Amino acid sequence: MTVFVTLVVLPTIAIVLLAAIWAVDAGAHEGQVMRNTSVGGVGVGGLSGSDARTQIEALANQIESADVVIELPWGTEAVSNAELGVKIDVDATLAQALDAGRDGRMLDRPVDWLGSLVSHREVEPVVSVDPERAAATLAALESDHRIEPVEPTFSGDEHGFELVAGSKGVALNVDDAVADLLHQARAATVAPSLVVRQRDVLPQIPDETVTELMATAEEQSDGELTITIAGTTAQVPARLFRGAYRLAIAHDEASLAVDHDEVSGGLAFLFSLSELGQTSTPATFSVDEAGAVQIDPGTPGTACC
Repeated sequence: MTVFVTLVVLPTIAIVLLAAIWAVDAGAHEGQVMRNTSVGGVGVGGLSGSDARTQIEALANQIESADVVIELPWGTEAVSNAELGVKIDVDATLAQALDAGRDGRMLDRPVDWLGSLVSHREVEPVVSVDPERAAATLAALESDHRIEPVEPTFSGDEHGFELVAGSKGVALNVDDAVADLLHQARAATVAPSLVVRQRDVLPQIPDETVTELMATAEEQSDGELTITIAGTTAQVPARLFRGAYRLAIAHDEASLAVDHDEVSGGLAFLFSLSELGQTSTPATFSVDEAGAVQIDPGTPGTACC
């Protein structure tokens, strides 16, 4: 019986003593960071909330002002974490530091406290990233290395239409780089370097769309146009106006358009070749031997469009 009591009572007494000592120590550290706690490698154990905040603010300034090496396809650039929109949330980091050792199940806390006497608690800073600022900073590093895409187009004459193919551009893959920064922030890490790769930038309109529009223009201009000028009607091959077709792009969509000046110029040229087209003659005058002035009023011409 004595052995049984000893085996039961002594562990119980030890547990009660451990809980009592933990309660006293926790009370003594009320409003303070628990011992052997650090934030981002900076010791804050035993500090009051205000003193711990001072240490965390200094750490935040150090991290935010530190340079990050941006590895670009053409070389490297150094920008600060702050320029990349990286910011340490001091309030959230302080809250985590104050909670360290006080979270978890109530029954587990005395045991965790006992372990803290010989072990170390590390609290990672709470990191956030402003994606828009990061994107703007990275985009500014492109300078002359960005190549804009060239949209496809076409040209036309009476013989038909010809495609002028578009070409892709090249730009920094800013979206992936910002995603890497956000991933690091979620992992509570701030890397000393960031690799930014390039990506292809495609034209808004694919060549195939322009080819389809060319076929439509070909069909529209395959026939004759009825043109009436000064009461005279004539049939004119529509293919003569193929050069007036244009490619219009609006809201990432392509459509056919007509250059009205080009059409007017074509009509004026055809009119000048017809019987209706007459060149005007200027008015002139002459003086005879008697000093009389003879006026020739000239003749009016006709023009179109």
